[in-house]
Amino acid sequence: MNNLNDPDWDRGPEQGAGGNNSKWNYVPFIPLLGFAAIQWVRSKHAQKLEQDLETERKTVAILKAKKDQEQILWQEVEKKLMERQHIYCSLTTPKVYRKPIENDLLDMAVHEPALAQLNMKKDLENIFMNDRSCRLRERRQAHERESDVGLSEDLERKEFSAETQDSRGVSAGYTAH
Repeated sequence: MNNLNDPDWDRGPEQGAGGNNSKWNYVPFIPLLGFAAIQWVRSKHAQKLEQDLETERKTVAILKAKKDQEQILWQEVEKKLMERQHIYCSLTTPKVYRKPIENDLLDMAVHEPALAQLNMKKDLENIFMNDRSCRLRERRQAHERESDVGLSEDLERKEFSAETQDSRGVSAGYTAH
């Protein structure tokens, strides 16, 4: 059965009865080990690339969502500023309606990270304290009205002088000799 004293029992895989115990018997396995090692490195590298790609996809999705959210935020700020400006410049809307909108904008400037990062609260306060845009527009409109009145007066004078010249017998292109 199992004879531990039998010298043929302790032979290697390619060792024959003649005792050919050479290290060269394992040479055919070296390329297979190299191939296996390369495949293992490639699979690890592919896994790392896949993880990096997945992380990148998640980052892009987060940034896109953040951009969309900031875009909505900026649209909301723009809408509130336009509403506030309309009330500020209105001759019929009481100015007390403007204050809640200004407070909302200031709260947004403090609590929204995108606005706080730009130090928007200070800029909004400056706008609210020093807004003179409606007065400038009123002056410009008044100046335009004065210019229109001046132009119409000039036209009336020219028409009057033309009528008086016609009544004296002087007409355009005809002179009495």
